[in-house]
Amino acid sequence: MRIAALMCALVLATAVHAQESDTLFDNPAADSVAPEGPKVDLSPILANPKPALSGSITMSGVGYAGWSQTPNPADLASNFDKGFGYDLSSSLSFDYKPDPTFHWSASFSTAIPAGNVTWSTPSIGSMYLDYTLADRVFITLGKFGMSWGAGRLFGVNDLVASAADDLSIKAFTPLGPLGFTGVMILPPVATTLAQLQWAAQTEGNLGPFTANLAGWYAASAAPKFDLWAKTVLWGADVFAESKVTLAGSVNPLSNVQVQALAGVYWEGFEPKLRVQGEWLIDSPALGWSDQSVALAASWSNIPGTGIKPSARVTHSFADSSGQLILGLEADPFLHIHVTLGMPVSWGTANSRWVKSTIATYHEAWALALKIDLSGGFSSDAF
Repeated sequence: MRIAALMCALVLATAVHAQESDTLFDNPAADSVAPEGPKVDLSPILANPKPALSGSITMSGVGYAGWSQTPNPADLASNFDKGFGYDLSSSLSFDYKPDPTFHWSASFSTAIPAGNVTWSTPSIGSMYLDYTLADRVFITLGKFGMSWGAGRLFGVNDLVASAADDLSIKAFTPLGPLGFTGVMILPPVATTLAQLQWAAQTEGNLGPFTANLAGWYAASAAPKFDLWAKTVLWGADVFAESKVTLAGSVNPLSNVQVQALAGVYWEGFEPKLRVQGEWLIDSPALGWSDQSVALAASWSNIPGTGIKPSARVTHSFADSSGQLILGLEADPFLHIHVTLGMPVSWGTANSRWVKSTIATYHEAWALALKIDLSGGFSSDAF
């Protein structure tokens, strides 16, 4: 199981681990670039594309070697580990929009993980429907993922992160340059109104700035609020963000907890080079002395090679621990994708990032080679 879990986690070049796992550069422009224009653009929502069906199958294998603890130069054989694993997975996605008012989307998957010879019970990754009311109110119901907040390397400010595993109802409406969103999240055991979670946000343009104010409430937990703003300076996207938790049980204002976050995102050159950095002050944990920094970079292609390198380093000043993730990706042959990855951590055995690296990659230091053989289809190809 250790080998299988390591393989599933080790997509190092495009999905690196933060305090909450996040994809590093899946869609950076949408996360970082301040939108322009005086009104919310509704054209993607109101579009009426043709029904779409797509599927894929992937056979993955990995070989790795590493240390379950920080290696001792005087005894490199101690805590050394090596092995291999495999995984066979398949998925099917469906998208149907008969008219601009109704949209249905679903995705299904199954797999044969390492140590098994039978397919797992097919699971639904997401299934939801969108309904548009009078071209002004856009409602989404079902199981679907959302992401709020400006931070991506540190995902601590996402008030709706639990929606990916729960049922949710979301309503969005634009008003001039502003967009208003309300969400109701239904946890699996929710049977009363007191167990529901509620969230709301408003986002809009204030001159050269994009600003967002969001809040989250549940009867059994402390209310949370998140405020961020971002703009463009010298060709880079810059943002600042703060999350406030009213943690007092009797008087919420008696124990206010604050997390502050600032970051920058830049891309340029051709092939595309992307650089992202964030600075976190995580006061609920250890006070204002709990500060961390993260820097990530990826290059879409080393000219003439087809190799895509990426790197990410994170360091916590509270306990002097950190993590470095290095990755190389390439497509040497048709349908074959190769990833070479190396997670490295430093600090004491019980420090934040040593424990985090072991929890995610099952090794404190490792070198792994992952090979994917995959293929699929899309209705667009027919």
